[in-house]
Amino acid sequence: MTTVTVGIDYSLTSPCVCVSRDKTFSNSFFYFLNDRKTVQGKVHNILGEQHDEYMTDQERYENIASWVLTILAGFKKEEITILIEGYSFGSMGRVFNIAENCGILKYMLYKNGYKFFTVPPTVVKKFATGKGNATKEKMYESFVKDTLIELHSIISPTTKLGSPTTDIVDAWYIARYMIDKQTQYEKI
Repeated sequence: MTTVTVGIDYSLTSPCVCVSRDKTFSNSFFYFLNDRKTVQGKVHNILGEQHDEYMTDQERYENIASWVLTILAGFKKEEITILIEGYSFGSMGRVFNIAENCGILKYMLYKNGYKFFTVPPTVVKKFATGKGNATKEKMYESFVKDTLIELHSIISPTTKLGSPTTDIVDAWYIARYMIDKQTQYEKI
């Protein structure tokens, strides 16, 4: 029986993991990596850490995936359902690096006996806002409406809306989507 839902907004620069037992923000725990020192540390149910140093891209990918496995290690595998946001086919830039990075995570989850699923970003956006092409700003507006929490003012009030605030929002909606669709995914 699944008791913990994990939503993963995976990236090279600011990956975020949401560990949730229900649909509420306050009963969820968030973990993210980011190199900005101003957003690191613990605030309420959010823990921001700095990326480990690396010499090669492969070491970087392994570091990030190992960080996720460390978060998951506190739970029994049979009690966890993991949903990872899939690739955005409109992405520009280092798309192959992004794919390699997520591929390492999926491989390490598989090798460690975790069951996981993926969901397209458009599905998460539609779930959160009603529109599959919603912007980060629209996702954040929906988050504030759903939680009544001005997360950006807590995480990084002196900068424009962006990482890690938007990564936390995405991870939370990925977890919420999984909770809503739990029975659908358990049949797969």
